[in-house]
Amino acid sequence: MFFSTKPKGNSMQGITVAKMSDAVMKFFGETIRKADETVQFVKRRSKLTGKLFVESLIVGCLSDDRICLERLCQLIKQRKVKITKQGLHQRFHEGAVSLLKDLQGECLTQFKTDKKEVIDRLKPFSSVNSLDSSGVSLPESLETEYKGFGGDCSSGA
Repeated sequence: MFFSTKPKGNSMQGITVAKMSDAVMKFFGETIRKADETVQFVKRRSKLTGKLFVESLIVGCLSDDRICLERLCQLIKQRKVKITKQGLHQRFHEGAVSLLKDLQGECLTQFKTDKKEVIDRLKPFSSVNSLDSSGVSLPESLETEYKGFGGDCSSGA
């Protein structure tokens, strides 16, 4: 989905983005820290805080939906905290589950939007165009009914 580059009239979009940015920063700062204190994700003194754990999971999963422990360890190492795959694996315990559950609830509360607000955010744009370039592979038995587009995957013309 993309938005037209021709805004209608004067936009309040900058204020909305700034508010959203503040909310995200607050979430990754204060909200995660409070949730971490409540569920006590970190039992002993550790450089891997609940905040760093959650941030690494989010960034890691956004970059690769099948991310492995080794790659997560590399992301954490970029923040000057060394941890082994085994050490990180041990952090996936009940405290981590509680922390993520609490944060999910907080996220739903803090970032809840009403449909009206979403519609208001779209008002500055003259149009919204939705693009879909997905393809569907069909069994060869349907080749005569659905010719397709040719290409490398099609055997037909």
